[in-house]
Amino acid sequence: MCSSDLRYVFGVGASEKRMQESIIPEADKLVKFDLETREQVTWTREDVVVGEPVFIANPETESPAEDDGVLLSPVLHVDDDKKVTLLVLDANSMKELAMVEFTTDGPVPGTFHGQWAQDGEEIHAF
Repeated sequence: MCSSDLRYVFGVGASEKRMQESIIPEADKLVKFDLETREQVTWTREDVVVGEPVFIANPETESPAEDDGVLLSPVLHVDDDKKVTLLVLDANSMKELAMVEFTTDGPVPGTFHGQWAQDGEEIHAF
């Protein structure tokens, strides 16, 4: 039993392959962890780096279940540093609902929480 009222935790992880390739591997999977049952469900893709997932509750349900909604996550592509995706997952099943892909004018630096810059402002990776 949990000592908190919350049952689920959403986060990121790295596949075994990425763990073996680097001491500090980039995340290639999104994880839903059930604090009650200790089970996890993941969405993963080998050719991407995922960012911090953001949970959006279902606005059409009066008292939604804790995982009744969607997860949004930025996704960067390993083979194209100008390609960016917004991934939308069903937070209950972790099944893919939508992906919006676009190409930027310049390279997009990878970072877990994101970076914001005005037009003409220099962007750097830490």
